[in-house]
Amino acid sequence: MMIIAVPLILLIILCQKAAPHSLAGDNAVPFAVLCSMINLATTKPPNLDVGNDMSTLLETIAAINMTISGDDFAKEVDVNKPWEGQDQDFRDRHPGWHRYYPLYVQAKKKATGAEADKFKQWQKRQGDEALQRQIMTLAEQALEIKDSTAEDISALAPKKTTEQLNKALYGTEAKADDAFKFGTAATDSFAKLCSQTGSSGSRAPGYSLIHDAFCLCAHSGGSEGAAGKACCGECARAQGNAQLNVNTAAEDHWAPLQTACTKLAPQPELSPAAVAAAATALTAQLKHKTATQTNHDNVLGKIEGNGAGGCTGNPDSGGNTGKCIVYKHGLQAAGTNAVPWLQALMEAASNEAARKEASQSIRNKIQQLKMTNTTIMALLHSPREALSAEQTAQSRTVQQKSAKETTKECEKHKSNKTACENTGKCEWDVKSKTGGECKPKEEEKQTNTEGAGEKKDGAASTGCARHGTDKTACENEKTDGKQNYEFRKSKEEEYDKE
Repeated sequence: MMIIAVPLILLIILCQKAAPHSLAGDNAVPFAVLCSMINLATTKPPNLDVGNDMSTLLETIAAINMTISGDDFAKEVDVNKPWEGQDQDFRDRHPGWHRYYPLYVQAKKKATGAEADKFKQWQKRQGDEALQRQIMTLAEQALEIKDSTAEDISALAPKKTTEQLNKALYGTEAKADDAFKFGTAATDSFAKLCSQTGSSGSRAPGYSLIHDAFCLCAHSGGSEGAAGKACCGECARAQGNAQLNVNTAAEDHWAPLQTACTKLAPQPELSPAAVAAAATALTAQLKHKTATQTNHDNVLGKIEGNGAGGCTGNPDSGGNTGKCIVYKHGLQAAGTNAVPWLQALMEAASNEAARKEASQSIRNKIQQLKMTNTTIMALLHSPREALSAEQTAQSRTVQQKSAKETTKECEKHKSNKTACENTGKCEWDVKSKTGGECKPKEEEKQTNTEGAGEKKDGAASTGCARHGTDKTACENEKTDGKQNYEFRKSKEEEYDKE
């Protein structure tokens, strides 16, 4: 038995002597957990574009409002001149238009361009003051919805998320030239950079996920037995087992680590819950002081002896060193002692959650606009509202004034056919004895000679004319006990108010 025992003891002693130097797979478990963080940091923020529905709906509603409001609104909008190009007089006459002028321009293009036929029915309802008021109110509600989406639209941009993901991975919001350097000073060492032993290095533990992965996995040179495979068999530099040198570009050391992470850990969706879960798992891997290791708490990776030598990249009980990272204050995500890459990941996840909320908010508001548009389209087929006697008189006055203005406008161009036709209200009468004359268009004449409540096409819906030849109905219409109309036969079989 003694003969057999001696070789066993020698074998144990030999194994113990070999143990101090890092072996392949020593840090496999902590690295796999760290990979969850690395995979989160390499997430590509999804495109949350909500499409053009909102713009299309707003332009359609604005075009309808512009059309039914008559020519004055549309004439004030110059599709070839942006708001910035308008003179001060124009701006003074239209306070508040700067907020919506681009929308008005697109609305006019829609109403007068290739889609003009869609708005002809609305042109027939011009002059319907009750409908105009309803459409204007709904259009204003649509603009309020538009205004309320400004913050949401701004939140959709992935820029903030991307910047924080970069900060977690590289240490800066945009990948810098030294992103893959392990330290940036010639005086740096593994011990300084990974455990701040002796003094702090140019970059502290937690500076970036790349930095910490190098501490945990990279070949430190010398007698390190793992030769770059402490974290996994495929984690070593592909061009050989050359050690990682400080203050030297080391992207070739990082590439196999990132590739390994895609296999060792899932690629979760970026969210505060996912980051918190990964942080909890990583915290569970941290080692603390023991009766033997009396120098460091919050150690990720392997450390030997009393740990006084720090994380040199080579676990050695004789030298009290390890292949590890020391998070002095633990994995804190906020405050002055926060781990920078963890804080950045949490901010990225929070911003991504805000992006998704903004996207859903915009989609909800698009549904509101669709309902508004549906309501407006239903109003197109609503009957004209009967006007009171006072409104009838006011409407007739307005029409008569408009007729005079149109006639004056045409008279200005009585000898210029081109200018005449460009008014939109006048036409060139080639049958005139004088050879040509600018006169109001036939539809302008009809519009301006109709009684209040009359339609250009079909029977009158309001005013005395709506009673037709019904003498009793005509004479029985009263306001405050007084008769509104007198039955009087005209040559056109119509009846006029006295």
